Amino acid sequence: MQLADAGGVPEGVTAPVQHGERTSAFVLYLLRCQLLPEKRLAALMADLFGVKLAVTEHRAHGCCVACSLRTRGAFPEGVTAPVQHGERTSAFVLYLLHCQLLPEKRLAALMADLFGVKLATATTARISRDCAQRFQGFADAVRDHVAAAPVKPMDETGLRIGGETQWLHIASTVWLTLLARLGEAGQPAGEGHRHYRA
Repeated sequence: MQLADAGGVPEGVTAPVQHGERTSAFVLYLLRCQLLPEKRLAALMADLFGVKLAVTEHRAHGCCVACSLRTRGAFPEGVTAPVQHGERTSAFVLYLLHCQLLPEKRLAALMADLFGVKLATATTARISRDCAQRFQGFADAVRDHVAAAPVKPMDETGLRIGGETQWLHIASTVWLTLLARLGEAGQPAGEGHRHYRA
């Protein structure tokens, strides 16, 4: 157990700290009688708290003004469907799917078990596709930097997508790594790398 002086926080703890006082009657007696200098220690317990699904309803009111022109308020940016998952849910899905490499079915089970969020495979695919579109400019910049590098290690490896064998091409520099699915399965080695030549 890591202890800290009362009011202090051990190194590495960044979450907000709630305080709970635990003092024995004997220590209180000694403090009141001034037989014991006041010195408290605190033990911190980090735990998950308040993880639950929250639903926000956005309303766009419409009206018809005197000139018979119909108008309607706008939804906030990013609200494009009658029912959709929010940014935090999407971020969590992306992290588990692409950083922790959780398979889609296990990801859906985890989201349902922990948060009560029911995810269809198509929803997971849309979240990934939307993220890929947002980062396309970054991916293009990485590709251009790798292509311009005088030395760039390259490799390729096979993988299965939708039950078919595909090729994953890897090109890198000291600072950047580009992974791209290019070409057909069975393409001669190095053919996909022509995209990275300076």
